[in-house]
Amino acid sequence: MFANIFRGLGIVSVCVGLSSCTTQEKVEAVGEALKGSAALRAKVIEKCINNERQWNPDSQEGLATIVTTADSRNKRLICERLYNGIASGRLTAKDIRSFNDETLTPNAIRVLRGK
Repeated sequence: MFANIFRGLGIVSVCVGLSSCTTQEKVEAVGEALKGSAALRAKVIEKCINNERQWNPDSQEGLATIVTTADSRNKRLICERLYNGIASGRLTAKDIRSFNDETLTPNAIRVLRGK
């Protein structure tokens, strides 16, 4: 059971960078897993923060302007809001794909701003 959850989380983590593989069903399944386990959510957020491949300077700077926070907390806040948005069901597959398209949906922007 946990192997499937971690595989699903890995898929969503990768899909934030590769938009074509994210489906609404996968996002909802991962959201349920994250909603049910605070420890799992914390682990995924730490993995997101430490994944240097997804943090290029341009995207980090662009997201920082949306999140409006100091660079020292930028990665943590973005990852927390991203995965909390998935867990709460506020982020859809379309929203997640928009991260790769570099044209964030209005909903993705609201979630990243914490609204």
